[in-house]
Amino acid sequence: MPYKDPEDQRAYWKEKRQDPEWVAAKKTYAHQYYKLHKNEAIRQRAIRYALNKEYILKQNTSYRIKNREKILKQKREYNRARRKNFPEIVHAYNKAWIQSHPEVVTEKNHRRRALKNNAPTNDLSKRQWQEILAAYGYRCAYCDKKSKKLEQDHITALSRGGSNTASNVIPACRDCNTKKGTKPAPRLVQPMLLTLAPARKKKA
Repeated sequence: MPYKDPEDQRAYWKEKRQDPEWVAAKKTYAHQYYKLHKNEAIRQRAIRYALNKEYILKQNTSYRIKNREKILKQKREYNRARRKNFPEIVHAYNKAWIQSHPEVVTEKNHRRRALKNNAPTNDLSKRQWQEILAAYGYRCAYCDKKSKKLEQDHITALSRGGSNTASNVIPACRDCNTKKGTKPAPRLVQPMLLTLAPARKKKA
């Protein structure tokens, strides 16, 4: 390197990084070195991370904030290519994930349905739902039957302008929820007007 001053060094490397041939040659060398010295490269990377953990995390966070759209685009392209090239593997993985995370899938379906029906508020969180279940003793709010498979029933149906929020949701068994449908509640119920668990935050 021909410069000793830090500012000159930064300017030198900045100019180098703008040269596509130099960048391509550097990437090729890095890939070849990694193949030949994989274990040593991993060890060096671990040491650098351990010594500069806070700085690296800060840099990574800053990069993700500045390049959010670029990262999302790359993820979409990667997922699209993966689904196209390995459809059976992706299908098997998705099926296994859905079977092992039923509560997450149910929560997403409720949010999607609320969004589709233009619900005024759509902030019911998983923790709030667990708190509501515990408050009702894991029993149906209508027939008082205890069940492990209780569904989220909206007192004012989403299709009638109800919100997907803690104060409009109560637990109901499949039979009672099906019978009620979009009609008013068959009997007076008291929803939780306040929960200790926080509502779901909207993504910026």
